[in-house]
Amino acid sequence: DARMVQNTGSDVMSHDDMNLAMVVDKSRVIFFDDLNDKVVKIKAIEHAFPADVEKARKRYLTAIDELNALRKMDRMELDELVGKIFDEVVEELKTMDDDYYEEETDEGKVVELAYDANSNEGMLLLRCLLASINCLENEPNLKDFLLESMSRLCKEADVDSSGGVDKKECTGLFNELVKSSLAVMHGRLQ
Repeated sequence: DARMVQNTGSDVMSHDDMNLAMVVDKSRVIFFDDLNDKVVKIKAIEHAFPADVEKARKRYLTAIDELNALRKMDRMELDELVGKIFDEVVEELKTMDDDYYEEETDEGKVVELAYDANSNEGMLLLRCLLASINCLENEPNLKDFLLESMSRLCKEADVDSSGGVDKKECTGLFNELVKSSLAVMHGRLQ
């Protein structure tokens, strides 16, 4: 049974702040966009009117259109977009005086951003990549799930198993974020 619920983070009850969720009991729900099926304590539960469900459905369809457009992007255009984000992250790390990994190769210097649990680099990269996907702006639960999956996503993108993601591998990471987001959006429409 779908209901509209207000998360505990907000004191002001606004219908726009409501999200669709499955009700567990009178104060706990599982949000539709939580892939971990985590039970969350909430402030209020209201009946989900057909118009509310249709509004969410349209939001998901719009998100699917944007994500599909990103998947169909020309490879050079996508590499350029993701490359800019990667370079911005490296510049940010330089200002933070963080120790990111730089290797001298035949092609010049290659910067890799570590994604292990002790590093902020992979998390910063992931946050910046997610920020570039406009339709995820109003999807905090999905973004949190993807951030929690950071190590797995980065490891999958780390083609050379070096423990870091370089600019070339970053496009694979971005594609994985888009693919995971698409799967969630399609699942919501079921």
